[in-house]
Amino acid sequence: MSGRSAHRRAFTLIELLLVVAIIALLIAILAPSLQGARKQALQLKCNANLRELGHAASFYAQDNRQRIVRAEYRPPPGGDWRSHLHYSQALLYGLPYYDGVIPGLWRPTPLAGQAPLIEVLRKIPTFQCPSFPDELTNGDQSLDYVVNAFRMPYTDRNVQLDNPHDGGPPGQSYTGVNQPPADYEDFFQLDRLDRRTNPARVIYLTEAHHSLPTNDLQFHDVFYTSMLPLARFPRIASDKRHPKGISALFLDGHVVTMRQSYMDVGYPRPVGDRLRWFTWYVPGMQ
Repeated sequence: MSGRSAHRRAFTLIELLLVVAIIALLIAILAPSLQGARKQALQLKCNANLRELGHAASFYAQDNRQRIVRAEYRPPPGGDWRSHLHYSQALLYGLPYYDGVIPGLWRPTPLAGQAPLIEVLRKIPTFQCPSFPDELTNGDQSLDYVVNAFRMPYTDRNVQLDNPHDGGPPGQSYTGVNQPPADYEDFFQLDRLDRRTNPARVIYLTEAHHSLPTNDLQFHDVFYTSMLPLARFPRIASDKRHPKGISALFLDGHVVTMRQSYMDVGYPRPVGDRLRWFTWYVPGMQ
C-alpha cells in the first residue's frame, strides 16, 4: 500500500444546498405538467363514460322503435303506475356488462322509492365523472350527468315567469323549483328532430352541477334556460371541471369537451343563442 492515505472528498454545505435547489426547481417545473396530465387523463375517462352511455342509449333505442328517454317517463293519469322510467334506468338496459337486477317500479315520490336505483347507479363507474367535485356536495352523488329535456322546438309557451327569455343572470347554486310539465316528457323519437338541426348538434347528456340533491334523481334534467351553466339556477356544471371545460354527449354519439362560454353564451344573450346546443327556439309561437 502507498504511504499516502487516499480519501474521498466530501460535499460542502454549499454544494449540497445547490443540489437540493436544483431538485426543487425541477420538481416545480415538472409538477404542473404532471398535474395537467392527470387532469387530462380524468377528462378522457369522463368522455369514455359519456361515450359508453351514448352506446347504451343507442341499444335502448334499437329495441324501442328508435325511442330514447329524456328526463323521466311518467304514465298519464289513469295509466299503469308501474311504467315509471327514469332515463338512467333506461340506460342501464343498454349497458352490456350490467347483469344485475334493474330496479323496477321506480317512483319519483316518496324519495324512498328512488333509493334502489340510486344505490345501483352509485356502484357503476360509468355514471361517475372522476373529476366531479365531491368535496362541494352534501353527500355522494350517484349520478354525475344530466339529460337534455328541452322541448323540441322550444316556443314562447315554454317561457314562463320563472324562465325569462334570457334565463337570468348567473346563479350561485341549485334551487328546488316545482317540476313543470316538461318533466313528464314522453319517449323521444330520434326521427322527430326538425330539419333545422341534426343529432350531431343536439346535446343528450352533459355534466351535472355539484349542488344537485344526492337523494332525488328528478332534478338531473334541464328544460329551462334558467338551468344552463351560466344562468340563475344551474343544473349543468358551472365549474371548470376539465382542462377544456365541460364534456357533453351528443345525440349522434360523439363526445366533445367545450368551454362553458361556448356551451352557454350567457346572460343577456337571446334564448335562441343560449339554447343552440340543446334545441331550437321558435319565437312568437305558442
